[in-house]
Amino acid sequence: MKKAKIVIAILLTLIMSFVPIATISYAVNPTTVYEKGDLIEFGSYPQSLVENERIIAALDEASKNTEWKSYDYYYFSD
Repeated sequence: MKKAKIVIAILLTLIMSFVPIATISYAVNPTTVYEKGDLIEFGSYPQSLVENERIIAALDEASKNTEWKSYDYYYFSD
């Protein structure tokens, strides 16, 4: 059993060493130069303003007994 594990490990190592680097995709373009303060988005987070009064009332009711903790990672400027 120990020999089988060693053989499998060696085979996997050999197989993984032949995977071309070009198959690795980057979420961010590696040639782009970013500066301090640039916004980098990972994925999409669709958001919209809630205007339906019933939904607002339900959200307000659901959050009455919830204690919110700020992690200070939101920045608002006027």
